[in-house]
Amino acid sequence: MLTRRHFCKSLVALGLTTTIHTLPSGMGWATARSRAIRPFAPALVRNLGMLRPYWNSLPTAASPEMCLTRMAHEGLAIRLLTRPTELLHTVYAQRLTRELEAIQSRGLASILLFVTEITGYALALNIPVGSGSGECAGSLVLYALGVTDLDPLVHGLVFERFIRHDGSRDISLPVASNGWEKVEAYAVDRARGLGLEVAREQGFLEDLTIVVLNPLQASEPSGVSLRTIELEVRALAEISLLNQTLRHIVGQQGACAGRQGAPACLDLSRIPLDDSMTYALLFSDRGPGVCMLTGDGKGTVERIVRYQPEAWEGAQIAELFRPVGFTDWVILKYLSLEDLRQRRILPDFLRAKRGIRRPSWNLPQVRQLLRDTYGEIVFCEQVLLLGRHVAGMSFEEAMALRRALFIGKSDEVEVMKQKGRFLSGACAHGFPPSESEDLFEHLVSRTACTRSKASAVGPALQTYWAGYLKAHYPLEFATALKCIQDREPRRLTWLA
Repeated sequence: MLTRRHFCKSLVALGLTTTIHTLPSGMGWATARSRAIRPFAPALVRNLGMLRPYWNSLPTAASPEMCLTRMAHEGLAIRLLTRPTELLHTVYAQRLTRELEAIQSRGLASILLFVTEITGYALALNIPVGSGSGECAGSLVLYALGVTDLDPLVHGLVFERFIRHDGSRDISLPVASNGWEKVEAYAVDRARGLGLEVAREQGFLEDLTIVVLNPLQASEPSGVSLRTIELEVRALAEISLLNQTLRHIVGQQGACAGRQGAPACLDLSRIPLDDSMTYALLFSDRGPGVCMLTGDGKGTVERIVRYQPEAWEGAQIAELFRPVGFTDWVILKYLSLEDLRQRRILPDFLRAKRGIRRPSWNLPQVRQLLRDTYGEIVFCEQVLLLGRHVAGMSFEEAMALRRALFIGKSDEVEVMKQKGRFLSGACAHGFPPSESEDLFEHLVSRTACTRSKASAVGPALQTYWAGYLKAHYPLEFATALKCIQDREPRRLTWLA
């Protein structure tokens, strides 16, 4: 049981000296409604089996900046208590400080508080909320506030893409489909009460999009508007399926714990991400009920075999594509999308994965950044971090580098300008000119095919969770699937 002493020690480890007068409530399985919640006290609730902080109410007297800072500090302390990592607390404290400074300088504090309020409403009603996806997954502040459930430092995500200087930033809030209507009604009511614009997308799912305009700051000196955030509240049947399965497991906990080979683990944040049974299922044709690469329940091999180089035999393909870890799963799930730009990367990535033609980098910084992708550049975050660690660029300069390389041949003048900056920066940091130039040419050929890792990790993780539950708790998973199919047949046609 977490106590006030644990909470305060976590704050001290983060280098925070704020006096805490309240204690997190709702530490157990009980929802927040069954406990007396003090104003401005962070609470904990079990969301998809995982402890997640939220705020039952927000203060009105304090400024948005002061409110956001205190909530982020207290929320991060709770996160590190309930979900410890191998990283030092000082690393988290430095990242949190940098993010808060960037958020406050752009006048986004009140917007993020609004998003936190919507998330807290859902969690207080025990409505399951997903991990989050899109660029917002790279924010440690949103992770501390409970808006997202992905630790950006553990997954190597970059915050600066969320507040980039093109005026657009989206926050996707996946909500269980069986509770989505309540969250939608509350979000619309609060948004209209604040004079915000509300729009509804026309599609298969009744997604709600709220365009949040920050009245505090209309633009930066450059004239680029930075005050717009789109909050997308999405109804996902997959989250309902995960939650229903966990409820059946809890009901049958005694039988499940004694089942041979089935780990008795209900906290999805603590399940191993290298489980061989899960990857075997995700990579097979036993996919109904698990949102696969295209959501049609077909096996991974069937879906991505079309990208094979002609020289490979069918018997070799299954072994070549098989994920050996979570990063492999994220990459294969992302690379198999039907995007013509990405077809160039997949054969090279698979050759590097097999060791047939793996890029060899002598620079230790490059080897470290590209270790999980076998020396290939796959994600946008890798391009930004290479610019930072090799050429000494700021994040703004690294994003300008990526934009220029993404456009490519259509603006060769800008590419040559960025090449000069990259090579001069690498030389100033002591890197050999020949190796720096080879790295830049590799960046030129790969950057246009990269995609944000922040957008890929969340969906990949939810699919992995579903695969894990189906692999280890097939009876409970099938029961939950049947219940949701009977209740929401239109949403789950792809699970049949």
